[in-house]
Order: sequence, then structure tokens, then C-alpha cells
Amino acid sequence: MVSSLSEQEQRIVGFVESDGCFINSVFDPDGVEPDFAYSIGFPASLDQPDALISGLKLDLMSVLINDLYALCRDGLRMDDFRRTDRLLTGFECVFREISSENLAANFLSSAVWFQETYRGEKFESAFQIVWPDEHGKFPWEAGFDEDTGGGQLSLWEGGSLH
Repeated sequence: MVSSLSEQEQRIVGFVESDGCFINSVFDPDGVEPDFAYSIGFPASLDQPDALISGLKLDLMSVLINDLYALCRDGLRMDDFRRTDRLLTGFECVFREISSENLAANFLSSAVWFQETYRGEKFESAFQIVWPDEHGKFPWEAGFDEDTGGGQLSLWEGGSLH
């Protein structure tokens, strides 16, 4: 089956098989939409949903997803509203389950392809890593500062896209 895959699909499969995951970085060349990055392969290698983060520099988001992979490999379980202080130095991040509507909106299209087409299993859930404003407030909390924390997607149930 690998020979019938595109070059990009072969890269994804190869990275998941050798490293446990592939990180797909997505950017808007016009700078209108927040950049984001997401994992591909967490369900296969960690028996956990894939994860997405947005609104930071692409290279930092890739590092954070790799760090999350290592934390999950070592026992961290992602759950809705679970907090961790082990990703961003000096700040907690919160995992939020991405709504089913946003799962279907192609934010994670390569992860869906890998899980459903390549592995033949349903893509059921994913989590967003949400980071706080400079005061430690999250988008759903009173007093959240849009200027310092608002550059991220809000893909959880009840969140707005920006």
C-alpha cells in the first residue's frame, strides 16, 4: 500500500512508524487566520487523540507537540480541561476537546486521512492545547486579554474560531 501513497503521505507514514508522530504545520500566507500545527499518529503510537495548537510561531508549536508526545509516552493523559505546566515554561496550558463540528472542518485533515484511510479506523476526537494570556487567564475566563492571548483558534465546544 505504501507505493500507492503520495510523497507527502509516505512521509507521514514514515515519521509515524519511526518517531511515533508527524507534525503538520499550517499557515495563512496572508496572515489573516492564525497559524496552527497538529500531530498525526497519536492514536496509533500512544492510544490517545491527536493534538492541535495555534497562534504561536510554527517552530515553537512543533516543539510543543513533540514535548506533548514525550509527556504522553511517559503517562500523561489528555482530558478536557486538564491542565499541565510541563509545556510552556512559567505557564499552564489546558487541553480542550475539539468540537465534532470543528473536527469535520478540515483543521486536522491529514490526521483524519492517516487514521481513517491509512489505518482504517474512525477519527473520533482530538484536543487543542490552549495557552493563556500573559496573566494566566484562558479565553473562556473573565479578564482574558485578547491582545496577548487571542491569537489562537477556539475549536472547543462553545468557542469561536478566533
